Amino acid sequence: MIIKGKSRTGGAALGDYLLSEGRYAKNAHENERVEVWQAVGLAEGLTLQKILGSYELSAEQSRCQKPLYHVQLRTDEGEPLTREQWLAAVEKLEERLGLTGYDRVIVAHTKDEQAHVHVAWNRIDYQTGLAAELNHDARKRLDVARELERDFGLRELRRAGQGRLSQKEETFAIRHGKDPQLLKDIMQTCWRHAENGQEFTAHLDAYGMTLVKGDRRDFLIVDREGDYYAVTRVTGSRAKEVREKLSDLDREQLPSLQQAQAAAKEWQKGELLKLQAVDRNRLEMKQWRELASLDERLTQKEEMRGRLQQGQQEDRDQRQQRKEARLAATLYDRGDLATMQRDAMKEIRERWATRIREGRQPQGQERNAAAFQKYIHSAFTRVEAQQQRQTERLTVEQYFARRKAGVTDPERDRQAKRILLFKQFDKAQTAATANAAQKEQERSEHQRREQERTARERAEHDREWARQGKPVEGGEKEQTDRRQREKEALLKRMREGAADYERRQERGGGRTRER
Repeated sequence: MIIKGKSRTGGAALGDYLLSEGRYAKNAHENERVEVWQAVGLAEGLTLQKILGSYELSAEQSRCQKPLYHVQLRTDEGEPLTREQWLAAVEKLEERLGLTGYDRVIVAHTKDEQAHVHVAWNRIDYQTGLAAELNHDARKRLDVARELERDFGLRELRRAGQGRLSQKEETFAIRHGKDPQLLKDIMQTCWRHAENGQEFTAHLDAYGMTLVKGDRRDFLIVDREGDYYAVTRVTGSRAKEVREKLSDLDREQLPSLQQAQAAAKEWQKGELLKLQAVDRNRLEMKQWRELASLDERLTQKEEMRGRLQQGQQEDRDQRQQRKEARLAATLYDRGDLATMQRDAMKEIRERWATRIREGRQPQGQERNAAAFQKYIHSAFTRVEAQQQRQTERLTVEQYFARRKAGVTDPERDRQAKRILLFKQFDKAQTAATANAAQKEQERSEHQRREQERTARERAEHDREWARQGKPVEGGEKEQTDRRQREKEALLKRMREGAADYERRQERGGGRTRER
């Protein structure tokens, strides 16, 4: 059974709460039935709110600020009590609290055939005008709850928060990586399922805990890490209850806290040695696996080396076959070249004889021999150049065909890339030469136009002097000076024209590159 209670004020609000009226009307669905079992003045037509309000009014002549004492009694589910049992429980609690003879109100709430009772006492004595003292009311309520559980054969219930760990004990648990809530639940479970000290000790041993005698407390619980916990605080029981339940144990025969902590240290050392042995075995197993893996990798490496050597031998055989094929092709090409040379010699002799017969070639024997030798050399040079171009074209075509097929031949690929590079270089050099020749031609044309313009200006100057009657030709010094001036003017105009031409070429080249 759980009994909760406190002193309070606000009698009207308490009446609304007990009857689920007013602002507490929303609680009406929680209580299927509300019954007022006792209330002095209810028969005269007074409401519960007015009765509780009158209790507050009786405290106006005293210094009591909370004249009402409200208590709630509740049992566990499946343990209903009769009305007579509830009233007997109220009477016992009233007697223990010292409220016998004081006005009271009893209201029962029922939900799902499970009832709980509310009791509100007026703490004010009408004769003395003083309020009843409620010292240690929480402990008294707890004692009455335990007695009623035994009297009515009920299961022992505790409110949330009863049975806890101190802040120091929680710190011990967290420091060693333990859950404080789980640790508390284990010790409370051992306490609830034990009928005496022997069973409680056996339950604790099963979880690696030891019951010891304390210096300032009767009994303590020590875990494997050497942390200790007070039995009274963890179980939420009084020292008297603990001594009664553990009365079958001889406290002097129990180990002390220091002995239990020393045993915990020895156990920790043993566990540490076990862990070290396990780690050593794991290390040995790991080393053995690494050696086995190393042997396996060496075996795989030997197999890969054998396959690599076999592949290299196959590549050498293939290169030898290709080399022999190229040699055969080269010999075939040389044979074709010899045939072409013989055919060319025959054709050259016929053409040479024709030139002699037609009189297009001088008849001198030495001159004919030199010319014939030069002609043959140029013919063979053209034939060799043609054959070289054909060979290079074939090499480049084969290179692109291999690239498309995904096949590589390092030696022939290098040769093809060299040919392509030389062609690009020749093309670039030819373009550069043509560009330089074009610029030189444009520069010569510009100089020619400048000279013509200078000649026209000089002729016009001479005509103007002749029209004015001035002598065209002066003295030797005047002519030298005039020629010098003309020469300087011509050089100035040529420099300006060349600079203007360079600027126009640069602007034109930039536009060309942009396009």
